[in-house]
Amino acid sequence: GFIESAYAPWLRANRKRAEKTLLDLGRCFGDLQAKRLTDISRGDLDAYVASRRDNGRSAATIVRDLNNLRSVLRLAIERGYLRESPFKGWRAPKVADSGITRYLSPDEEGRLRAALAARDEQVRRERASANSWRVERGYALLSAIPGGEYPDHMTPMTLLSLNTGLRFGEVAALEWPAIDFRARVLTVRAATAKGAKTRHVPLNDEARDLLKRWRGQGSGAGLVFPGPEGSRIASVKTAWSGVLKRAGVNGFRWHDLRHTFASKLVQRGVDLAVVRELLGHGDFALTLRYAHLEARQKFEAVARLTA
Repeated sequence: GFIESAYAPWLRANRKRAEKTLLDLGRCFGDLQAKRLTDISRGDLDAYVASRRDNGRSAATIVRDLNNLRSVLRLAIERGYLRESPFKGWRAPKVADSGITRYLSPDEEGRLRAALAARDEQVRRERASANSWRVERGYALLSAIPGGEYPDHMTPMTLLSLNTGLRFGEVAALEWPAIDFRARVLTVRAATAKGAKTRHVPLNDEARDLLKRWRGQGSGAGLVFPGPEGSRIASVKTAWSGVLKRAGVNGFRWHDLRHTFASKLVQRGVDLAVVRELLGHGDFALTLRYAHLEARQKFEAVARLTA
């Protein structure tokens, strides 16, 4: 009853993908829904973890689902329905870290950029060919794509992620008022950030220029990268797979553009604390995955002892 009357409206007003979260809560914690909030115990949490592990679920999946329940109980405390959460003092299952962070090598990045440019040129050729076919048959022409314009959102979205470290969802939800060209800063609003925390990301020359170029192709209002009928783009999996195949880059996800952004910063001597701020990590342990890339700086630091 609390989820339906209080949590669901709060979730829809404050979080993206609210409906999926509500579905996940029902799917994962259906057995608890007949209990009063005050009757949910640490034993219930332990039983849930044991059951999910028996079904082969990873620790990361279990923790993610438990965080949904934790959010419900936290709001229940704030609204006065509950005094204390069973999560208080309870130890969640540890999430194993593979220690492997995938990022683009300089050669791979070059091939990815070349593949994006080749794809853009192919789209232009196909549009020109389609218009030639339409002319012969007396059909209305499709809008032409000048050589200086992006044919669609794929290249600017990719390069923006590569230059800012934004997650796909953050790029898809980005709106023009969040971009200050004069200050050269892009603002990721709390409502669209994974950690629900606003952060400000400086724009380098490439990011600023591609956004200006893209703005000139549209209305410059609303979503920066609108999908069909102005809606938010949900996925670019098909186009992304095609670009990776053309580039010959394997085992690489869109999220790895974010890893590439961070890795390049660390390799160029940027302090991990600054990288953490740019990525919006709430837990510094997430940023420490890039620490091994500081090897050159560490060697130089130790060498100074005998200088």
